Amino acid sequence: MRARIGSLLVLLALGAACSMGELPVDVEPYDAKAPVDTAPQDAALDADLDATDLDASTLDAPANDVSKLEVIVADSPSTDTAHDLAPSVDTVPVVDIAPTVDTAPVVDTPPVIDTPPVIDVLTCPAGQVVCGGACVDVGASDSNCGACGVACATGTRCRAGACVQTGVGGPCARNADCDATAPLCFPDAIGWAAGYCTKRCASLSECPSGTTCVSDGSTSFCLRVCTSAAGCRSGYLCRSVGSLSACYPSCRYNAPALCGAAACDTATGICRATCTTNADCTAGSTCGTGTPRRCVCSTSTACGDGRGCTRYGYCGCVSDASCGPDAYCDTAYGACRAR
Repeated sequence: MRARIGSLLVLLALGAACSMGELPVDVEPYDAKAPVDTAPQDAALDADLDATDLDASTLDAPANDVSKLEVIVADSPSTDTAHDLAPSVDTVPVVDIAPTVDTAPVVDTPPVIDTPPVIDVLTCPAGQVVCGGACVDVGASDSNCGACGVACATGTRCRAGACVQTGVGGPCARNADCDATAPLCFPDAIGWAAGYCTKRCASLSECPSGTTCVSDGSTSFCLRVCTSAAGCRSGYLCRSVGSLSACYPSCRYNAPALCGAAACDTATGICRATCTTNADCTAGSTCGTGTPRRCVCSTSTACGDGRGCTRYGYCGCVSDASCGPDAYCDTAYGACRAR
């Protein structure tokens, strides 16, 4: 490349000399008809000349300015530099911005409402009600006496919907209805209204506190002490027995079962223990001749349901039915005996 530029400079110098009529002796005149080398390097030279920025005025400059031309040429950048391209600048790629998508509004989910459980309707037998999810007889339940949630206090039991005592004097239908302090039940069938819890005794010391030992002539048992009828259950009266008074069944409740052949004094509610005439005895009975005189029954005496006149002349049981569930009838004597 430098050799070709040098040739160009020589040609330029010769041209300038010709224009001034001067030509070096050792340089042959330029023949325009001389064959021109069209080798590839000339083509490259032409390309280099086109790329070189030469001012036309420089070519027309007088001969005395050759040095200037040389300087210009010398200062001209090499064709290699002329062909260098400006460093490429990476173009920042255009990034498409995604369109804004409207966010759907948040919809509050309604709360889940629990479906109330299906409650089975409990159907209870007649005489019972639902208490605490179970069928209960409020007439006999100690925890629900008379109504749900009404509990009886210690020492009492629920009878006919009311809390009553379970010791001596408490109501009963059988021995199991009484507690350990008074395990024996005198049933309603023999004249003790709604039954009566008691225990046999030989002396006062064998009876619980608040009770006394009373004899009916054949046996002794404990009865609850009282000061007035108000201290006794319905169907009982406060009767004097020795130095104390005790709750005793009134003959007004069931005279035949309680008094037998003797008459019931309706004014006092006490069976007449002795007699002076037959009028003092029940119909069909007579006043005996013994001492003291007592009423004696006969087959026509109304002794009460399940009872009859015994061979000893007093009314007594004739079957187990008149003695209650926990006793049997000793028919030889007409007396109820504990099983």
